[in-house]
Amino acid sequence: MQQIAAVPLDVEESTAALLKASDLPEKMHRYFMIDGIDKVLMFGSSKAYIYNFTSNKFSEIQSGSKIKGQLFSNDSVSITQTDKTACIVDAESIKYAIDLSTETYLDTPPKDSEIVN
Repeated sequence: MQQIAAVPLDVEESTAALLKASDLPEKMHRYFMIDGIDKVLMFGSSKAYIYNFTSNKFSEIQSGSKIKGQLFSNDSVSITQTDKTACIVDAESIKYAIDLSTETYLDTPPKDSEIVN
C-alpha cells in the first residue's frame, strides 16, 4: 500500500492523499473501511490498527490470541461488515469482529453479521 487517497466524486481526476505509507507503524497488507465511519482498519504482519482520519491517530487493536494466527498469516480469511463492524470470516463462518466505532475486538460477532459473497 503506497497511500490511502480520497477522490472527490465531482472531480475524479483529483486525488488527495489522506495517509502515506511512510506514516504507517508497519507495512500493511490489508485494509478495510466502512462508509460513514472516518476510520480505516489495517492489518500488518502481526498487529491490527485503526487509523482515525478525524484525529489523525493510530490505535492498535488488542485482539484475541485465536485471531492472530488466522488473520495475520492466512489469506483464506476475508472481511465482511455490518453498519459499524468488520467481521472476520473463514471458509466456514464468521469468527470474530472488530467494532470500528468503539475500536474494540469482539470474540463474538454481532448478531446482524452475515457472510456476503
